[in-house]
Amino acid sequence: MYTARYLPSVVLALTFSAGAMAAPPPVIEIQTSQADQSSSGVGRSTAARNNAELLMIIDQLQNEVRSLRGELEQQAFRLKKMERQQLDRYRDLDRRISSLMSREAPTATTNKAQASNPASSGATESAQSQKSDRTVQSSSAPQASDQSDSSKPQAKPASVSVKDGVSDSKAYREAFGLVRARDFPAAVVAFSAFVRDYPNSARVANAYYWMGEIHHAEQKLEKAREAFALVLGQYPEHPKAPHAAFKLGVIYSELGDQVRSEEYLDYVLKNHPKSNVAPLVEEFKRK
Repeated sequence: MYTARYLPSVVLALTFSAGAMAAPPPVIEIQTSQADQSSSGVGRSTAARNNAELLMIIDQLQNEVRSLRGELEQQAFRLKKMERQQLDRYRDLDRRISSLMSREAPTATTNKAQASNPASSGATESAQSQKSDRTVQSSSAPQASDQSDSSKPQAKPASVSVKDGVSDSKAYREAFGLVRARDFPAAVVAFSAFVRDYPNSARVANAYYWMGEIHHAEQKLEKAREAFALVLGQYPEHPKAPHAAFKLGVIYSELGDQVRSEEYLDYVLKNHPKSNVAPLVEEFKRK
């Protein structure tokens, strides 16, 4: 009797329990769906932002590459220009050497005959080196900041020096022989030793001049300037003086000092208008 009374209640409770277990809460399904959509949207936004940043970085790198390429092209152009200038200087030096050798060729026999008489040889070369002094106008060179000590004599008398049994004439020929052989570093060393060992030689100005030529060809502008300034400062009447003044004008132009350059170029045209270097000055000024 008790079983029949409570049976409907038990069945009803089991029915509700089964229904509750079978139906998942719809609210939970809605919340899960919104979270997935939000996560997907954030992912797409982050990817788009990363792509934009990458594109910007790539664009910047491309600009830097173009800039570097332009700088490299400019450097290559400057290098080629310097190489051409260097080659031109060596060719000019070679031309000067060849010209001097051709002028000295007719006197080779005379020099050999004078080798046994050093005094006669020294006097003859001194007279030849001073020959053009009587044909050019004398005037002060541009400002003496480039010249050496003015208290030293500006013109040295002809003399014959001998050191360790070697005359200055022989020592100079040996030094200049290195120039002819195109052994320029050794020639500079030999000329430096010459001016040290034979300070009173009539060939000292020539030694300084050729040291200047070699230094200039090697783009050692300051050393070249010093050598040419010594020629012009201590030996203003020497035949190499107008050439040294012209070279100083060229060097100052290369150093960017156009005012000083014009001073030396004009000095040559004013004081040595008939010299063989005057046409070179005029040609240089036209460039």
